[in-house]
Amino acid sequence: MNICPVTLPMMLDARERRQMIQNRLLEEFKLPLVCLTMNIAGDIKDTPAISLAFSCGADAIRGSLGEPVHFETVEGATGREAFFVYASDAAAIKSKAVRIEEASDTGRLFDIDVLGENGEKLSRGAARACIVCGGPAAVCSRSRAHGLDQIREATFSVLTEFAASYLADTACRALYDEVHLTPKPGLVDENNTGAHDDMDIAMFERSASALHPYFKKAVCIGAEKAACFAGLHALGQAAEAAMFAETGGVNTHKGAIYSFLILLGAIGASLHRGGDVFIRASEIAKSDTRSRSIGTHGSRVFEKYGVPGARGEAENGFPSARRAYEIMKARTAHEALLTLLSEAADTNVLHRGGKEALAFLQTESRRILELSRDADQRIDALLELDRECIKRGISPGGCADMLAMALLLKKIDILLK
Repeated sequence: MNICPVTLPMMLDARERRQMIQNRLLEEFKLPLVCLTMNIAGDIKDTPAISLAFSCGADAIRGSLGEPVHFETVEGATGREAFFVYASDAAAIKSKAVRIEEASDTGRLFDIDVLGENGEKLSRGAARACIVCGGPAAVCSRSRAHGLDQIREATFSVLTEFAASYLADTACRALYDEVHLTPKPGLVDENNTGAHDDMDIAMFERSASALHPYFKKAVCIGAEKAACFAGLHALGQAAEAAMFAETGGVNTHKGAIYSFLILLGAIGASLHRGGDVFIRASEIAKSDTRSRSIGTHGSRVFEKYGVPGARGEAENGFPSARRAYEIMKARTAHEALLTLLSEAADTNVLHRGGKEALAFLQTESRRILELSRDADQRIDALLELDRECIKRGISPGGCADMLAMALLLKKIDILLK
């Protein structure tokens, strides 16, 4: 997203356009109208963080009021706007809108106007809370109690805290969704423990939950300091310790920790500054000054086969995860997984079984992809491949990490535009 400051004439034009849309919808439907905008001080009205909060505000309106008779949105430098038409009592709608505005700190940034079918704007009754001090906003505004810098700083903090919590929740959900996708060749899923005898689906769930505070912190580091690898590396070490404490020393998510923290740090850096998330991720990864010979499975595979693994994926802006994400826009997660298995040089497979295991997995995955798109036929073929991978001890954990990242990207695509 390119972030552009707005001018007074631009804001006046936006207000006039909003009035025209309201008049058109009131005339067309003759029903109460809900208008959502963001209450953002200063000349920057749209950033990825603001867009995310706006999207969640629109979801909150739908969650409280149900699906509208009509819905439309407007996007631009002057800020996003949403219009909902409801066949409900306007006073009842306003009461619910006020509760949304008062439910959280982020709600203080929502401006939810409700117009009756006659076009009259309903009053909210109780005074709104100031974003800086929590007192009556109208009083603070009239007395100029807080300068613009104070208001911007408070808004930055509210949006960062909201986005960090949201993204950590979503990252954990992506890890849950990945482990529950069934079947998966050689991997832990709802059917079995794959080519492992030391882990199961419950352990993966506990491990993912333990990572939540570290995912949240990665976003905050990026938002506050435009993340560099050094800060994220220290965070990653703490996250690994939390994972091992939860799993009794079993490595469930070490690769995902590395990749997710870099991605989340890059997203955090883009929240208020804009820019391409994947370019930022690449820059963060390339700032890693450590030798590639650091004693990990991945580094040993690099030394033996020249395959860069998770580090190479990050340095190149996660091309495999992005490819899987693009596939999932129109097709299934299983098809995305099969594409990863057929194309990626999974370092975990190379570590456990060498080139022969990798060649087998890639060949079989391509064969399944070339089958008809009949879902049952593909599932049967995946089940057979799962049995063979278990027999051979093949576990494509790197592909699982990239699939989890693709699932995360799918859930946050508003931040990638």
